[in-house]
Amino acid sequence: LNYAPYLGSYLEAFTVDTETKYAGSAGMRFDVPNVGDPNGAFSGAAFFLNSGRDLTGYDALTFWAKGTEARTINSIGFGQDFDQNKYETEVSGGLQLTTNWRKYTIPIPDPSTLSNERGMFWYAEGPNDDGTGWTFWIDELQFEKLGTVAQPRPFVYNGMDVTIQTFIGTPSTVYDV
Repeated sequence: LNYAPYLGSYLEAFTVDTETKYAGSAGMRFDVPNVGDPNGAFSGAAFFLNSGRDLTGYDALTFWAKGTEARTINSIGFGQDFDQNKYETEVSGGLQLTTNWRKYTIPIPDPSTLSNERGMFWYAEGPNDDGTGWTFWIDELQFEKLGTVAQPRPFVYNGMDVTIQTFIGTPSTVYDV
């Protein structure tokens, strides 16, 4: 993976941490700077591949995460490839972390479109309202086929296209199967 910090971000925000991890030998550590830090105003970067990866067999990006404090990561997702960002996906409203390890899931809306995806992961987080920075960790970041992410799609008339001629004010019954 290529690590590409955003312009104006704290360039050394990401490190590999061998002490704080969920499993294995290391985790990903992200340091968010305080307001006014001369090395960067926020923490943010994208992790991408030079050539695309086939993600059509997956329905979620999952990971374990925790923070030094219970705070929200403003923006986090996948699909930023520094090209078209055609299928960029983001957690709406931010991602609320706790101080304990917890598993998070970012659903893939339509995996059939991701046959050549380069944008594997991205995040952006600034100091909190009180101006203080903080640290969070992510571990076991992976694309998975959970089979539990999407709701079954409802359909009517047994999935057939049906045209009904009627008049204004005349009730019609639609059958849901």
